[in-house]
Amino acid sequence: AMANPNHLGAGAHHYMHIMGIVTLGFFWLKMAKVALAKLADKPSDHAFYEAKLVSAGYYAERFLPDAGALRRKLEAGSDNMMKLTAEAFTTVA
Repeated sequence: AMANPNHLGAGAHHYMHIMGIVTLGFFWLKMAKVALAKLADKPSDHAFYEAKLVSAGYYAERFLPDAGALRRKLEAGSDNMMKLTAEAFTTVA
C-alpha cells in the first residue's frame, strides 16, 4: 500500500467492512460463552440463552464467511479500478 497509495483508497471500504464483521463476530462469541455458562446453571429463562447460541451460530455461519470474500477484494488492489482515466468520467456521448 505504501508503494501505491491508490491501493489504500481502493481497499478502505472493504477493510472497514471486514473489521465490522470480525468485531461483531467477537462479540457474538463473548455472548455465546456467557450463554453457555448461564445454561449450565439451568436457569428458568433458558430459552433466552438458547436463542443467543442459535443467533451466534447463525452469525458465524452466514456473516463471518463474508470476511474472506472481502479480504480477496482488498488484496486485489487498485490496478483495475485505476485503468480509467479522468477523461472517462467527463466524456459525454
